[in-house]
Amino acid sequence: MSVSGTDQGMQGQPSGRLGVDGDTAQLINSKVADVQSAVSAARAAIVDAGATATPLGHGYAQRIGQRNGQVANGGPGSAADTLARFAESLDDLKNAVVASIGHYQGADGAGRHWVEESGRSA
Repeated sequence: MSVSGTDQGMQGQPSGRLGVDGDTAQLINSKVADVQSAVSAARAAIVDAGATATPLGHGYAQRIGQRNGQVANGGPGSAADTLARFAESLDDLKNAVVASIGHYQGADGAGRHWVEESGRSA
């Protein structure tokens, strides 16, 4: 990822304009995808573990085993549910990164005229 201090102008000379590397969004989203993969693996492990009863014994120990299953995979608020919602929010983050870079590049391009003209005398 690169946010450069200045763009390169003609013949590789700094142009004095701020710029964002065009690959920035792709790189950020690649890292977010890595996190999504880890979240997916963790969620699968929790679902698998939650499908298996925890035989801790009878009475109080049995209730603890049941509670462990609910915390892991028991619906809203469970670990599996929380990880699923987190994975969805990572998709939203990836979309926001792409939109943000696009808006930045659009604003940078739109303002380029004013930056280039500011150093000229009228």
